[in-house]
Amino acid sequence: QIEESLAELHAARYELLTTSLEISLVEGLLLIGSDSAALESVQRTIERCESDGDGFALPELLRIKGHILRKLDPQGVAAEATYRDGLECAQQQASKAWELRLALDLSRHWLELGRKTEAATLLGPLYSDSGQRADSADSRDLQMLWHLTGGVSEPGGSVTI
Repeated sequence: QIEESLAELHAARYELLTTSLEISLVEGLLLIGSDSAALESVQRTIERCESDGDGFALPELLRIKGHILRKLDPQGVAAEATYRDGLECAQQQASKAWELRLALDLSRHWLELGRKTEAATLLGPLYSDSGQRADSADSRDLQMLWHLTGGVSEPGGSVTI
């Protein structure tokens, strides 16, 4: 039904809620194991957002795409490149929340590949700033991943790797 609703919204050129609905569709496709369909859908949404100048959700869309690519090819470089694109986009938008989520996913990917140092280097500055964040699932993930990298927080908030 989401697909039908999206088609009607696109036909009416009403795009206000379509990105959120498309993200929900992709998440649903992932839940039922339709990874290829999810990848096609998120790619179409990214292309639409880029062509329409609707970039607010691009970091999240790239994060989701990276997750799908990582799931389809855990050793592949496409997921890493997509996460890096998303990080760059989040930084350009000064979106700290999406930057954190992308850094967490990229670090998780690197840890799965045994690349602890790279993960620690990416997470270090975020971990140093984490005292300013409210307690959330993302901040708890940051703390857990930071410890998995072997990073250590020193008194006064400085970080060593």
